Amino acid sequence: MYDRLTGTVIERSLTQVVLDVGGVGFALTVPISTANSLPQTGAVTLLAHLYVREDQLRLFGFATQAERRLFRMLIGVSGIGPSIALAVLSGSTVRAFRSAVESSDCAFLSRIKGIGRKTAERIIVDLREPIKAIELEGEPLLSERDQMSLDAARALQSLGYSRSAAEKAVSNALTELADESVSTENLVRAALKFA
Repeated sequence: MYDRLTGTVIERSLTQVVLDVGGVGFALTVPISTANSLPQTGAVTLLAHLYVREDQLRLFGFATQAERRLFRMLIGVSGIGPSIALAVLSGSTVRAFRSAVESSDCAFLSRIKGIGRKTAERIIVDLREPIKAIELEGEPLLSERDQMSLDAARALQSLGYSRSAAEKAVSNALTELADESVSTENLVRAALKFA
């Protein structure tokens, strides 16, 4: 029904955007990655997905085709609803998630909020082949350290810190941990001291 919406950003938070489209305000639930890519105000275009259930209608918005496609694949997996699908998109890039599914990395998937070991295994079985169809054009290739920095900053944002505060705290933590082998968890712990 809705494929895309072009309008002016009226409000924006970490997980929701209100777009004025021809005088009508559309509230779209968005992943953190999409919210961070949007201006505070101004004209934008978001790809849309209308989620329909007996007791609810929810409109979701995405900055890229790859994000929307992964969201749709995830909600097709038994036991995964839109909240977990958004947690996946907020806690990982599409590229990193696709790589984890293709390499059967249950540990990576289980670190995402709402996904346990059994759900991670189900995702791998159900999506190993379909996920290859997601085009990753436009998604930058990140080094392992850059990916850890991005994941740590997103973790801080999910705790309520602003994007700039999270990025600054992660940058300071990386400087402090420069000589150590760093994991995302250690980086988040260290960054919390600077947040």
